[in-house]
Amino acid sequence: MGFACFFLKVVDSVRSSQRALVLGHAGADGDVAGGCLALKFLLESLGQEVVVYNQEPLEEKLRFLPGAEDWITTLPEGRFDTTIIIDAAHYERCGLDKLPRESLGTIIWIDHHKDTNPPVDVKCIDLNAPAAGEMVLHLADALGVSLPQPAAQCVMAALMTDTGGFRYRSASLRAFESAARLMGLGAQPHEIATGFYESRSTFKTALLAETLANVNYFRGGRLAVATLYAADFGFQSLTQKQTHGLVNELRGIEGVDLAMLLVENERSTHIILRDKYEGQSRRLANALGFGDMGRRFSAEWHDPRRADALFDLLEARIR
Repeated sequence: MGFACFFLKVVDSVRSSQRALVLGHAGADGDVAGGCLALKFLLESLGQEVVVYNQEPLEEKLRFLPGAEDWITTLPEGRFDTTIIIDAAHYERCGLDKLPRESLGTIIWIDHHKDTNPPVDVKCIDLNAPAAGEMVLHLADALGVSLPQPAAQCVMAALMTDTGGFRYRSASLRAFESAARLMGLGAQPHEIATGFYESRSTFKTALLAETLANVNYFRGGRLAVATLYAADFGFQSLTQKQTHGLVNELRGIEGVDLAMLLVENERSTHIILRDKYEGQSRRLANALGFGDMGRRFSAEWHDPRRADALFDLLEARIR
């Protein structure tokens, strides 16, 4: 398919490695989890020792993935020949600052987000990849090997979750072609659909109920805004892992083109924007004074009035 060219600089480092550290951004989503665990199985098939690390435990609804039992949250000792970082977007989200640089070996960066100039040795960035985890399929091509079945399942999980079950704009022709290849390698998408989309915890269900019960509409119903208060649930703060995906439920309301979720924590308010049509999040972020932040907008608001201050801004500038 021609994508193997992205990995020309990676192949030699991967082939010569005997011990690899694999990780992604903290609070792993399906793309990070699927990508990391797929790399584990791929590199193990080459005879390597592989350590999969993250700063946070794998969330419950991703623990059905093959290899999840090998996910660790304590940085291992010893030297690695290679360190592969997948879908981190920003280097500081990886948690590698506690390890000596010389222990990491050759650092390889695999991502489908824009280049943020991470301090790594080799970068493999493909902005057209529907998921960072999907790039592992093409790394296998470049290495001249076939993905083991567990790796194919993990890549499929990355692909399905990062395309919203093939509903988002990232569900490109390439995404479907890769999905077909993965099924040929033994991936079972129905297991992923059940494990990921149909296993919401009771706590997450309570957060969803509270979100939908507190919706305010602007712009004639095209902008939906909801607020969650961490104190209402007995927490000082709600993590991004806990609130992940809730803003998409707002965006899915009939007539809504743009959704905003405000999560008021003890020291700040976390703001999440998602749009249906490209450019809407960016324009709203600009209108609120946050600058050009792109369509997957997320920011911290430190005004002492928290969410109330944002509602004042919305009233003044948006309605």
